[in-house]
Amino acid sequence: MTKCVVHQSGIVEFPNAFTVDPDALAQWMELRRTCEPDDYTVNDDGNFVNRGGYIFTPEQYQSSPSRFLNLEPEGEDTTFLESILDVMYKCVLEYIDIFPTVAHSIWWRTDGQVASYKDGQGMGPHHDRAIEYVPGDIPASEAPIHNEITGSIVLQKAEEGGQLLFPINKTTVDGMAGTAILYPSNYIGSHAVAPVTRGERLSYLEFYGQGTPGGYAEGGAPAQSWFSALLDPETGQRPMWGQRGHERGEIAGDPPPAQS
Repeated sequence: MTKCVVHQSGIVEFPNAFTVDPDALAQWMELRRTCEPDDYTVNDDGNFVNRGGYIFTPEQYQSSPSRFLNLEPEGEDTTFLESILDVMYKCVLEYIDIFPTVAHSIWWRTDGQVASYKDGQGMGPHHDRAIEYVPGDIPASEAPIHNEITGSIVLQKAEEGGQLLFPINKTTVDGMAGTAILYPSNYIGSHAVAPVTRGERLSYLEFYGQGTPGGYAEGGAPAQSWFSALLDPETGQRPMWGQRGHERGEIAGDPPPAQS
């Protein structure tokens, strides 16, 4: 892995973190498009509602990326996905080396997703801890409130457009395929994706957070994998990759039981 680039406001770029095989990526994405259910339904007002309950006008729908969440269908070879997860975990450990106190705020990661941008699609400024809230209404999902760090890998760079923009500190990350980026999920890490005007931008995305999630609308709770080894309980330090069985130490599903 190439030496990381530390930008302002907790943004860390990891060039060449992942070696992308274009043929393997194309096959993997073909499976994603085949097995992914419809991301949106249309409500009575003619607006589009995604699986998280967020509402988009027809104009917003046209300019928004397509998302693929079904990354581990039963019976599918997960070698490609596992290699992504291994790289992301290593980047998380390096991020903790740079910002040690963040380790206490990373209990788990969410299941990943892939975003596809093409044909003028982009994403305006936003942050990944925001909740779409209308006073008096119960939000469709409160999942983002637990996010602490956002992590992504550029799987395919667009021919034109698709840069990751951080307006607060005027940073632009225009990474090649294989570049990983980690940054705060809160407003300090507000970001946007420039519209893709030629080609297609593909990125893998996952969130790292803390807390025992609750308060979701029915069926809205995210799937999580709980980290078991980001900190050594004896030393308070993070273990080195590959030592004492810590390869991506995760416990899928429910939180680990309390220690007596």
